[in-house]
Amino acid sequence: MSDQRESERAEVIRQRYREVFGHVPPGIESRIALAESTDEDKSTGGNGRESTPQGPDGIGFLLGVAHRARRRRWESELADLGLTAPQAAVLRVVAAQPGLGVRSVARQLGTDPMNAQRIAESLIAEKLCEAGRDPFDSRRRPLTVTDEGARIAAEVSIRARQSELTIAETLGRGVYDTVTEALRTLISFDKTAP
Repeated sequence: MSDQRESERAEVIRQRYREVFGHVPPGIESRIALAESTDEDKSTGGNGRESTPQGPDGIGFLLGVAHRARRRRWESELADLGLTAPQAAVLRVVAAQPGLGVRSVARQLGTDPMNAQRIAESLIAEKLCEAGRDPFDSRRRPLTVTDEGARIAAEVSIRARQSELTIAETLGRGVYDTVTEALRTLISFDKTAP
C-alpha cells in the first residue's frame, strides 16, 4: 500500500474514532501510528505484491472466532428451551412470517435450503412448527408455528433483544452501531461478489 493511501486510511480511522468516541484513545493512536510506519516489506510480504491479513489478523478469521463464541453464548441462553441457535432463528422467522416456504426462510437467514429444511423438520418433529400444503405448488410446504412454537418464539425474541442490549452495553452504543453497520456492508459486499 502506498504511503499516501496508508496515511489516508489512518486518517479515516482516526476520524471514525472521533465521531464515535469524541477522541482517539492513546492506545489506538499508537496502533494507528505503528500501522502507518509499517515498512514496504511487511505490507507486500517481501514479494512486491500487497498482502492482506490472514490468520489471526484477518477479518475472516476474526469473524469466524466471534461467530463461534457468540453462538456458544447464545445456545447457552437457549438451553432451557431445548433449542439450538439455528432452530431459534428459523422458529422466529416462521413465527414472524407464517406461510413462508423453506427456501424463503433460507434466503432470509442467509443459509442454504437443505440446511433450513433439516432445521424445519426438527422443529416439526418437536411439534413447534407445522408444514402445510400449497394448493398452487405441490413442492412448496408453507410453514407455520404451533401454539407452543409461538410461545417459545416469543420467549426467544425477548431473550434475543436482551442479549443484543447486553452486547451493546458491553461495546458501547456507538461501537455496537458501527460494528452492525460494518457487518451489513460486508454482507452486502459479499452478496455482490462474483
